[in-house]
Amino acid sequence: MKVAPLYPELSAEPATVFRLQKISEIEAFLRTEVENRVRLHKKYRRAVNSLDGTCGMLGTTCVVTGTVGTGLLASGIGFVAGLVLETVTRCRTARHRRCCVVTPVFG
Repeated sequence: MKVAPLYPELSAEPATVFRLQKISEIEAFLRTEVENRVRLHKKYRRAVNSLDGTCGMLGTTCVVTGTVGTGLLASGIGFVAGLVLETVTRCRTARHRRCCVVTPVFG
């Protein structure tokens, strides 16, 4: 009568072969991810560059209107115009917070 072994038989394949197989699978996966990223970067490069330019322009506009508004408020001569510029700067900053440079707004 043959008794079933208590523990299963281990394969003759060493652990290093299994590890190398897993490493090669991960390497192949990462290579395809890199190729996909390069392809997407080439495809959307123009859109990304135009959005970066737009964000830079909006940031510069925020800084300029904030500076001019602060100067007009400080001078006292153009109080109404300064108040309008500061309000516009605050509204633009609230809408474009992730790409606009935030200027200090007084009041």
